[in-house]
Amino acid sequence: MREENLSFPEAVGKLIGKEFSPSVKQVVPYEKKEREPLVLPEKADNMKRAYEQQQNDSDYGV
Repeated sequence: MREENLSFPEAVGKLIGKEFSPSVKQVVPYEKKEREPLVLPEKADNMKRAYEQQQNDSDYGV
């Protein structure tokens, strides 16, 4: 197949007797979306949520 200057898929297609048709993918350009401004949650009155997360975490739990 080197004499005919075929690519590998074309050469394999010729050897097995099937027609080679390259697949062409449609490229969709990336569109960047506008991000909403970062909004922080309200400050908690206590550390209950952080304490529970620390206790439930396997690295810190007893």
